[in-house]
Amino acid sequence: MVAFNLKIKKPRRLEPSQGFEGLNLAATSVEDHHGIRLAIQPQPMPDQVLAHAVSLAEVERFAEALPHFDTAVRLDPYCAAAHEQRAQVLLEVGRTFEAVQAAETACQCSPTWGDARLTLARSQLNYGELSLAITSFEAALEHECDNLHDVALEAEQADALLVQSDVAERS
Repeated sequence: MVAFNLKIKKPRRLEPSQGFEGLNLAATSVEDHHGIRLAIQPQPMPDQVLAHAVSLAEVERFAEALPHFDTAVRLDPYCAAAHEQRAQVLLEVGRTFEAVQAAETACQCSPTWGDARLTLARSQLNYGELSLAITSFEAALEHECDNLHDVALEAEQADALLVQSDVAERS
């Protein structure tokens, strides 16, 4: 049996060039029984990455926020909030189809979360899938997302667009 005698060295702060800018991560090095120093680079916690992405998105730095949302969903693929917020950012940068995919994933992770259904509806509407958007708006209302009155108005507007689209196709 081999025994390892590891000595924990004093943590040092990661430099921004080492990735995950804005997150306070400490790198640690250890020494094995031969005196060889091994560097251990910690991975950020998903909630730290998500919080950083949200803070960037809140000040409309969407292009900078997107890679952090990508990292957050990679670190925790079952986090509905990360997928839903990533979908919102994708809509802001004009990547509508990817927004639909991200919102669908959020709905799969949390099927009864009304706000995820609302983001899916908005993504589908922007993608031109009016019938699907109306179904998603109805699901958002059913699952009681925030601002029910505003969501009902958006659903009515989508329905009016669908009627206009049907009339235009018949003409």
